[in-house]
Amino acid sequence: MQFKSLPQLLDYFKEESTGIAYYENIRWGSIPACPHCGSVNPYKTNRGWKCSDKDCHKKFTVRVGSIRKL
Repeated sequence: MQFKSLPQLLDYFKEESTGIAYYENIRWGSIPACPHCGSVNPYKTNRGWKCSDKDCHKKFTVRVGSIRKL
């Protein structure tokens, strides 16, 4: 998706859910993966995702591992 102006970009991303869906598509495409163990079989919860691997079972969102603090 290409935006021709800043107002057009800001208009498209009015809601946080739109930005999350956009970033999920960029990061994972159609197959989300657990950033902790790499499992490609997580399930969606009301607050993000949860790994279905029996050894991991960690919760995560698309933001986990995207930018790290020093």
